[in-house]
Amino acid sequence: MRNNSSKFYLNDTVTANYEKRRFESIGGKALNTIELAAVHELIAPGHYQRVLELGCGTGRLTNFILDNYDFYVVSIDYSLSMLRKAVRGKKRVSFVAADALRLPLKQDSFDGCVSLRLCHHLDKDDLFDLFSNLKHILKKDSTIIFNTTNIFSLAILGAWTRFYKKK
Repeated sequence: MRNNSSKFYLNDTVTANYEKRRFESIGGKALNTIELAAVHELIAPGHYQRVLELGCGTGRLTNFILDNYDFYVVSIDYSLSMLRKAVRGKKRVSFVAADALRLPLKQDSFDGCVSLRLCHHLDKDDLFDLFSNLKHILKKDSTIIFNTTNIFSLAILGAWTRFYKKK
């Protein structure tokens, strides 16, 4: 990734405290509940066989998906430190250390893509590259579920919705 903020998550000390710092406070618990409820609302049961998760971190969303649905998940994160915490002997999941901008995946290999808390680490050009790559990786009529927190994310996603119509 071109954005240096992603390097912050390569640090083992950051990873050791990630879940506690992000999700154990009252606000963190509330945000976690909101994010997972939104994903649950948007995932159409029966529509997926293979789902790609980008920026899986310590596996919070991965575990939610595996506990609530019976499709296969490929969870990708840039940080080996985060992935070490995510790997918990679950079935129906593969954890892959990779840069979301250089995905080592086959064309038309996923029914959907989910990602929480990734877009704000990417600049406008990175976001365009990411969604251009997803166009090739996702099957026709796939679903993309992302949340965004920066102005560039919103602008590029708006442009992308007009650009992405896989036929």
